[in-house]
Amino acid sequence: MKYPYQVGLKDREYFFFPGIWNAWTDKETGEHVDTFALITTEANALMKQIHNSKERMPTILNDDLAWEWMMTNPSKERLTEIALTQIPSRMMEACTIGKEYRTAGEVNAFEYPELPAIDMTYMDTEELLFDHWTS
Repeated sequence: MKYPYQVGLKDREYFFFPGIWNAWTDKETGEHVDTFALITTEANALMKQIHNSKERMPTILNDDLAWEWMMTNPSKERLTEIALTQIPSRMMEACTIGKEYRTAGEVNAFEYPELPAIDMTYMDTEELLFDHWTS
């Protein structure tokens, strides 16, 4: 069974996801199509507990990496490095929310008795792929 979560960064109102965009024309219909995809990376310890079937998560960038992604012309190698950035779990927060979140007009924390609590013991000890978050 799947459970909805609200996931964010501690003490941050917003954060950045890198993405790729492309416009193309369908050769059969002539329709102009805009496409977009978020970049994902290996799930950190927190997200492995939430998105546990594929063990991936959206890449989240700090301000400096977001600027570099959007405003410079990095090499393919540098784009790959940025895309693989993994935010430390200790900087994130998550809670389960009610399943009616799509129609309720607001998001409220909700506990599911059958769902084990998130294990927070790893927060300061996990190994990171790329820890650009300490500078």
